Amino acid sequence: MKIMLFVCGEGLGHTSRCISLAQQMKASGHEVLMGAYGYSKDLIETKGLRTAEMVPEIQLVGNSGCLDLKSSVIATIKSGQFLGIGKVHRILKDFDPDIVVSDSYYTGIFSAWMRKKPVYLMVNQSNMEEFFMGKSIFMRSLGKITKTFYSRVFRKVDGIIIPDFPMPNTICKYNLDFEERVLDSVFYSGPLVVKKYKEVHEAELTRPHVLSTIGGFGYREPLFHKVIETARLDRNISYTLLSGPSINPDKFTDLPENVTIMKFIDDQFPLSSYLEGIV
Repeated sequence: MKIMLFVCGEGLGHTSRCISLAQQMKASGHEVLMGAYGYSKDLIETKGLRTAEMVPEIQLVGNSGCLDLKSSVIATIKSGQFLGIGKVHRILKDFDPDIVVSDSYYTGIFSAWMRKKPVYLMVNQSNMEEFFMGKSIFMRSLGKITKTFYSRVFRKVDGIIIPDFPMPNTICKYNLDFEERVLDSVFYSGPLVVKKYKEVHEAELTRPHVLSTIGGFGYREPLFHKVIETARLDRNISYTLLSGPSINPDKFTDLPENVTIMKFIDDQFPLSSYLEGIV
């Protein structure tokens, strides 16, 4: 079977779970083409997976470590990148998959519908309207439009994949809100991780330890600095910060002795072996 797997590149969480899914698909004998962009595409290619370059659907903008939703909407509209559906459509035409899986990349879903392909949506949040609550009338109205949009998508896709444990043990359950009519199409796949439990070795830590994966790139950078400042409050707790793909950890020269910043790594599971020498 030929499978097209689209990835939303606005967070490496989407990317890592899609890498795991693609590797399992390939191991099962399927031909997989992944659609991605930016550092997400670069990471996927390091895993030896076939990748086609997509265009971003959204532009995330923020300050002080917080996402500025209004500025993000304006930046997205100005970029005109939502017009990239033509490129996505051409890639689908050339690859001609039997099935399409989209991890929160809605352009891929629309293109699949245009070509009458079965399409499955992977999400870990289905109540995006809450991001617009408590804001201006314009933003609240936009939130209602957004809810109408994704509710219709949920009704029309062939299935919805939640990469989490089944209820009631679902970690992201407070982020989920589906209409009763679509519940039969929701499938809890379990976490999509790169390594099995038996392949991961527990770190031998001599004191409490915090691993921060905020990354420090884009609007998240102020949060990165906040973690460092927090570490100064209690030197008995060790902190390991994983920097983002565009961050050079060498620029952080005034670090407390209980903080270590590591360069971006594409596989965090072996980190335990590094931590033995850090703490």
